[in-house]
Amino acid sequence: MPSKNENRIGRLILSLLAAAFLTFILTRPILELVAVTRAVAQGDFTPRVRRWADDEIGDLADAFNQMTAELARTDELRREREQLRRQLLEGIIAAQEEERRRISRELHDGTSQSLTSLMVGLKNLDTICDSPQVHAQAQDLRNVAGQVLEDVHDLAFQLRPAALDDLGLPAALEHLVNEWQNRHQIRADVVVHLGPERLPGSLETALYRIIQEALTNVAR
Repeated sequence: MPSKNENRIGRLILSLLAAAFLTFILTRPILELVAVTRAVAQGDFTPRVRRWADDEIGDLADAFNQMTAELARTDELRREREQLRRQLLEGIIAAQEEERRRISRELHDGTSQSLTSLMVGLKNLDTICDSPQVHAQAQDLRNVAGQVLEDVHDLAFQLRPAALDDLGLPAALEHLVNEWQNRHQIRADVVVHLGPERLPGSLETALYRIIQEALTNVAR
């Protein structure tokens, strides 16, 4: 026969086990809700709270899951809008660069050649004409045409350097820095460490424009 003390100890152990089990049953849904709340706070909308019982805690779990689902949809829409915005921006930049490329080539192939032909014609006129007045005017016109031709070359280079398309980013940057040094009389060095393969065209253009803008700001 167990003694009274043994009976008391047995009942105490059973009471503690029952209390621990009851605490586990009552706190498990709350602890799970806290864990899921932390995940949602960190931007993870995939976890869901299990409905443990048809009580207030279960209703709270359902409400929380519904809120999390709405947050997930909102976040998905935000991501889609951000992706669409990036695509539109990339499209605008690509169209802008293509227009720059077209105008640059037109200036280089069309306007530059016309100005060069004009300078050759003025030189021929100066050669065959004996009039000092015509000689002076032809020389002045050649000087003006030469300055315009130089400005056209600079403009075409600023719009879209041919080296960027033909030779890649390192050569284009070297040309850019050399032109910038000659124009502003400021020493600058360019060091580019890239692999043998060229970067995507959009990335090369973006990096080139960033460095071009930085040099412009330095010159100011």
